[in-house]
Amino acid sequence: MAEQDKVMIKLQSSDGMEYEVEEHTAEQSKFLQGLMMSPEARENGITISDVNGTILAKVMDYCKKHAEIADKVELDSWDSAFINVENHILYDLIMAANSLLISSLLHLCGKKFAELIKGHTADEIRETFGIQNDFTPEEAEALRMENLWEF
Repeated sequence: MAEQDKVMIKLQSSDGMEYEVEEHTAEQSKFLQGLMMSPEARENGITISDVNGTILAKVMDYCKKHAEIADKVELDSWDSAFINVENHILYDLIMAANSLLISSLLHLCGKKFAELIKGHTADEIRETFGIQNDFTPEEAEALRMENLWEF
């Protein structure tokens, strides 16, 4: 596709960062796909109110790669490197993939998250991800007793 034939769409993150991406890249998101049908969105761009600029850039890198590469082996290798991120970034990617309706990215993030928690106790998972235990000791014990098969 010639450079002048590329259709671009402007995206703005929640923190005001602006990106111009090719339409076929943005179309990896079902959410953006729907919004791009609007002439106003095409003219003025689309604001993504719940994704910050750093994460939006990372998500658009993912979308661009998935729009351009058809070879599954190459894509799997790229995905493996892409998803090797810190836990807080993984969380932000999960939230962005969910709100932008990018099922392949959500699946990739879910798989990575499952790998991180596999074989760990609930207490270890809470510690790793900074999750506060809001159960009283009595409630926690009652849950353990109801679910002894898990322990």
